[in-house]
Amino acid sequence: SQLSQYLRAVIGGTVQVQGELKNVAALGVYGTLESVDLTVGQVESADQKGSEPYRLTNEGTARLSFENDVGTVRGFRLTGPNTSLAIEGDIPHSAAPMQLAVTGTANLAILQLFGDPATMVSSGALTLNADLSGSVENLNISGRANITDGRLRYRSFPHGLEQINGPLTFDANQINVDELRGRMAGGEVTFSGAVSLKGLVPDEFDVRAEGRSMGLRFPTGFRSTVNAGLRLTGPVISPTLSGDVTVLRSTYLQEIDNDQAIYALVGLGARAQGDAGAPEA
Repeated sequence: SQLSQYLRAVIGGTVQVQGELKNVAALGVYGTLESVDLTVGQVESADQKGSEPYRLTNEGTARLSFENDVGTVRGFRLTGPNTSLAIEGDIPHSAAPMQLAVTGTANLAILQLFGDPATMVSSGALTLNADLSGSVENLNISGRANITDGRLRYRSFPHGLEQINGPLTFDANQINVDELRGRMAGGEVTFSGAVSLKGLVPDEFDVRAEGRSMGLRFPTGFRSTVNAGLRLTGPVISPTLSGDVTVLRSTYLQEIDNDQAIYALVGLGARAQGDAGAPEA
């Protein structure tokens, strides 16, 4: 995954092994994680004064064990900027599915690492209560999360999504966003659809958004109030935006200092009125 390209980890602890190494099922392994330091790439800081590493460390001592062919994690908590995540559960060495519970809060700035930090900015808080099951190669996630005051913006677009609030539900290999709401350019936006996952990493968008009374700075030189029905599809790192935009009102903001340009605008207005008044064939 893209995340692995940015991840650096330093781990300290102790391990005790009991039993015969040639008989894995009969081994007893007991250990502690006393220090965990994860640095995950560079993300933009919340105050927008530049980028900084996203660093997570453990709180307290985590206890690990492996006996009866099952690995167990207890008391493992990662903390960082606006993040506190507890991870506990069992990971069988056999073909039986793992069962891990992940609860706590996370910083949405980490989403920048699943896309391209140079093109995407994200922030906000995520409260998470989820279960991981399946194999390491084919993880499934289920549960629920809630976004508070989220923000997502692609740098190439003049407007970002602000005040993103609402629940997310995890079902098999996707995140459902049907009850999520936000604001863009002063107008309300409602979401539907899903984000597919590859393992635990957001992989592809299939999200629809309905926006009302949004004041967009588009096209260049204009301030337009619009309604929009948009769809975001494709890979998280390079999605495609499509849909319909209805212009309710548009104002030209720049000063016109050319007589010829003024006459051209008047002519466009006259032709528009003439077309509106012409009878239909």
